Amino acid sequence: MTPAEFKRVRKHLKLSQKEMAAALGLKRRAIQYYEKGQRDGEPFPVPRAVELACFALMRGVERFDFDAAREGRSRRPAPPPGGASAGREPGRNGNGGRARPPPPRLPGEDQSR
Repeated sequence: MTPAEFKRVRKHLKLSQKEMAAALGLKRRAIQYYEKGQRDGEPFPVPRAVELACFALMRGVERFDFDAAREGRSRRPAPPPGGASAGREPGRNGNGGRARPPPPRLPGEDQSR
């Protein structure tokens, strides 16, 4: 994943660097390094695990349930009581509590869907 692709994913998710760091379990500074592609003048590539975590976030996966995956079940987090936007500030992340648009197609992904 290139620095530009990493930043494009964050922007698509409408997350700040701080929010992206929290979603990935990283420090905000790491997000800055990944988006720049370097740290102190040295290359700073996006690790494969972070790339896969970005893919999961784009698909709406926030937590991994090993038992559900092993049994072939899909588990997405239940919406909060009171609707999808409950507990969020109106307009936070730029979507006003509305559903996110479908993620952009990734290279090599089946285009017929």
